[in-house]
Amino acid sequence: ANIHAIIVSSSRYWFNYRHAINALGMYQIFRENGIPEDNIILMLADEYATNARNPYKNNMFGNGIHRPSWYSNQTQVDYRGSDV
Repeated sequence: ANIHAIIVSSSRYWFNYRHAINALGMYQIFRENGIPEDNIILMLADEYATNARNPYKNNMFGNGIHRPSWYSNQTQVDYRGSDV
């Protein structure tokens, strides 16, 4: 398939966690449906997974903590922080 995607979460600060989760959810959907990593550009403006307020370090959950994290070492973030 010749499908390409640009996913952007430009929101910053902890109270905008849901915006990054929405972006990561789209990333998961694209990956699960066979879109190659090279065809996806993922941009996250804040480091929610490592935020001091995150009780589950290096993880981000969209559907509760008893489900797989949507953020892992398999998640290729192309642009972070002030680059977004």
